[in-house]
Amino acid sequence: MNADFTTFARQSIFYLMLVVGPIIALDTGRDITPRLAYALVGVIGTVAAVGFAIDWLSRRGVTALSADRIVVSSLLLPALAFALAVILVSHSTAWSRVAWLTPTVIIPLSMLITGTRTNLVIFGALLAVVGRKSSSRVGTGRLAVTVLVAGGLFLAAFPAIASVALNSPEFIEGRLRSAISVLAGQGQADQSFVMRAEQYSQGVALFSLSPVLGLGLGYFVPIILDSPLMTLVRLGWLGTLVLLAYFVALCRAVWISARSVTPSPAHTAWWGLVVVGLLSLPFGTPFEDRGLGFAVILALTGVASCLNAAQASAKAPQMFGATSRNKP
Repeated sequence: MNADFTTFARQSIFYLMLVVGPIIALDTGRDITPRLAYALVGVIGTVAAVGFAIDWLSRRGVTALSADRIVVSSLLLPALAFALAVILVSHSTAWSRVAWLTPTVIIPLSMLITGTRTNLVIFGALLAVVGRKSSSRVGTGRLAVTVLVAGGLFLAAFPAIASVALNSPEFIEGRLRSAISVLAGQGQADQSFVMRAEQYSQGVALFSLSPVLGLGLGYFVPIILDSPLMTLVRLGWLGTLVLLAYFVALCRAVWISARSVTPSPAHTAWWGLVVVGLLSLPFGTPFEDRGLGFAVILALTGVASCLNAAQASAKAPQMFGATSRNKP
């Protein structure tokens, strides 16, 4: 079998992060404030988006810029930061609102300048954040204003950023023509569409080799497989069901924690991450996104910090009351 220890170690570390991530998050969230947790999500998610864009364009030879992906992620970590930023633009004060408006522009700009149509699913996070303000969501009217303002800044900045980042003016035009061809039902004219269709058939063939247990994390897949079948190929039906059950348990824990206290922006951002992950399924398994473990840690750190802050504020009046009753 085409497997080796190095491949196993490289691939399994990201799955291991999914398992130990909640433990790290609970411990970290106990020691930091929600404001710091939010800042970490915003900064790391924005850096991940910019790093991904430069790395993606550099590998295709359409940019003179050079930078590695400082944080290993392609979609989910920026999606978490984008969801949180949209929420905090609405819930923050004037100066903080301006600060959080920055990621709402930079993250989509970085993701879309690559011309990767898959990255459009990042806007699915908006579906998770719309709702009542009392639930740490954003009302429809305020969300529309945020989208209009951020969209205006995006359109104003895009030409200038593209002129600096791209050394091929025809690149974006070519990607747009390919997208229009697919929408017009002419998928055979788009190389990316044809390759993805071939990858589905190749994924089915690999999955059939070991459908129950999978080929294992140490198996070196000799082809690019941007398909939701990748998880099934590696883990089989059994491993995939265990992984899905684990994530359902995480989602249930977040939902229960939101009911125990007033829902926080971190809770809502978690659901933004989940929605984007689900929407990305037709284009590839989110479990193969190398930044998923980081995103889970950061999201749950935010949730844990908010829970600890809520519990601390709930205990404070009781302690004060007890002291008052003991006064002579």
